[in-house]
Amino acid sequence: MVFPFLSGFLFFPDRVLVISYSLFIFFDLLHPLPLLSAPLRLKLTFEEDVSQFSFIRRACRVLLCVEESVASNDDTLVDGDPSDLASQIASISSLKVFKLDASPLTTDVGHKRRSLLASVSSQQDHLSRVSNGIKVDGRLEPGRATLRLELAKQEDCQAEFVCQARGVDSNGKEVMIASHIFQRPERKNEQKDGQTCTPSLGIKVTPLDQIIGTTLAVMGSKLENLEDEMRLLKDGARHDSASLGKDLSSKTERLEDKIQHVGKDLDSKTDRLEDKIESLEKGLNKKITRLEDKMESLITRLGDKIESLASHRTGGLDSLESSIYEKFQEISHYTNLSYTEIRSLLNAQRTSENTSVAAEIKSALTDLLQPKDCYKGMSAAVSLASSPYAVIQPSQKNNLTVPVLCDTFTDGGGWIVFQRRATGDVDFYRDWQEYKQGFGSLDTDFSMLLNEV
Repeated sequence: MVFPFLSGFLFFPDRVLVISYSLFIFFDLLHPLPLLSAPLRLKLTFEEDVSQFSFIRRACRVLLCVEESVASNDDTLVDGDPSDLASQIASISSLKVFKLDASPLTTDVGHKRRSLLASVSSQQDHLSRVSNGIKVDGRLEPGRATLRLELAKQEDCQAEFVCQARGVDSNGKEVMIASHIFQRPERKNEQKDGQTCTPSLGIKVTPLDQIIGTTLAVMGSKLENLEDEMRLLKDGARHDSASLGKDLSSKTERLEDKIQHVGKDLDSKTDRLEDKIESLEKGLNKKITRLEDKMESLITRLGDKIESLASHRTGGLDSLESSIYEKFQEISHYTNLSYTEIRSLLNAQRTSENTSVAAEIKSALTDLLQPKDCYKGMSAAVSLASSPYAVIQPSQKNNLTVPVLCDTFTDGGGWIVFQRRATGDVDFYRDWQEYKQGFGSLDTDFSMLLNEV
């Protein structure tokens, strides 16, 4: 059973253990030791009597880790130096218990792998659980932190443990202290002055600088391993970069070949397209030439017909005038009418004849220029017409039964107009019968008879 600190000693039933930074000292109870100042308050002990615990009836050990801050127990340093308070924890922030790897390859505590068993901190100030054969109870209170572990497995009872406390000292600097405890091999028949001593426990409090040094050594070793891995990674990266460069170069060459092939194909298609456009231009020029020739021929024929018609009409008028003059001579002989009056009558008659001739010429021109059919693309053929609408008369060629009005210009021409409302001269409010028969005039407003539609 472990007793609390009394004048710098830890008392066990058969031995006394004095804590130092790096030295384990075991003495017989018959030889007292002088008082030692212990600036570290972290306590890590095993409790031997486990029969009283209710959780595990066969628990082999109970591990107890206790840390008290300076403020909670200021009379600890009875004969110590008060300046040691600066190196002690004034405010506890966490308390942790680690189990060390049992590997025999190393005896240095700092190089052994640690497994966290339990911890209390300002974020979790209370702990109570059972896990993997270990019952844990812990509490962090103002001025005191406690972790109590009941061990049921024999391998745990023979293992090494480290208790680590963190906090700040009276000057506000961060402080970390650690205690190491392990099961020492029993050394029976060890006597001193006739007394038998069987120490079984060892405790060590590890200073912060030693922990930091050990940690730096481990970090240096890991850094060397990291540098080796970095070198391997760099070599691999160079190899991958070279391979990637070759692959990229190969793909670039293939892409350039494809681009060159596409360029040649595009040039070939462009040449064929240019040839086709040139051929279309030649065909279009030929059609335009034929159309111009046709238009010239049509204009020539029209002029000849007009000239012939005018000559015929003029000859007829001259003959008519001569005949009238003869008749005048004959009539004047009988009627005694003056020549002037007769001449006036002749002029009036001639004017009427001229009007009739002009109407006939207009009708002939209209008939000559008027298209004989309504078809798509006829706008070029009737470009000389003054009106965009043409009346298509029935013929054997177009199979029409009634005249229709054709739009010759809209979208190339060829549209039959079924109804037109432009002048407002025709009333379109009619019944169905009239719409069936149709009404109006193709020259103005009309509605085509629906029977023909």
